[in-house]
Amino acid sequence: MREIELVFDGRAFPAASVTNHLITVSGRSNGRRWTASKPLAFWRTFAELELTDDAIAGWVARYGDIKSALAPGRSVDTTGWEQLALILALVARAWTKPDDPDGISYIKGEIDAAAIADAARRDVDAPVIFGPSFEPFVHAARLRDFMLVSASFMLRDKTPMRRCAECRHWTAASHAATRYCSNTCRLKAMRKREAA
Repeated sequence: MREIELVFDGRAFPAASVTNHLITVSGRSNGRRWTASKPLAFWRTFAELELTDDAIAGWVARYGDIKSALAPGRSVDTTGWEQLALILALVARAWTKPDDPDGISYIKGEIDAAAIADAARRDVDAPVIFGPSFEPFVHAARLRDFMLVSASFMLRDKTPMRRCAECRHWTAASHAATRYCSNTCRLKAMRKREAA
């Protein structure tokens, strides 16, 4: 049986600034579009994020705002960020600390999945849609939904994780050679090695 796939289409805002937990975009930038067609592990990085204005600005620059509501001329507050981080931190407890020689973190045991599901389902907009061949997809409408569904899929699949060797964000360790969370990080690391 084929698994249901997860899709997301979001915008990151490198020109965003945050003051007193209010996110704004300078200029007329519509941000940088990014898409995903599988669960990604950066939700675990969000669970560890210290929610300072600088950390929030860095997150929005790379991934976008969790409500996917940010746009030029529209400010968005960070209401809900702390609650989401707490929910994702509860899910992250299912994995070990990466004390494996390869730095891989594995599922270690049980968590209170019912309590997490109850907290998460209150405000999730991730309907199942069907592709042209009637194949099902979960379409996450907001970054928040994408992270929650990614965490759920990764817990279900017992996905091992490790930190990216370049940016230190969590990534799926699909095999022992996985070192980077993205092609961007792999290229940054390669350029650093070439410059040395």
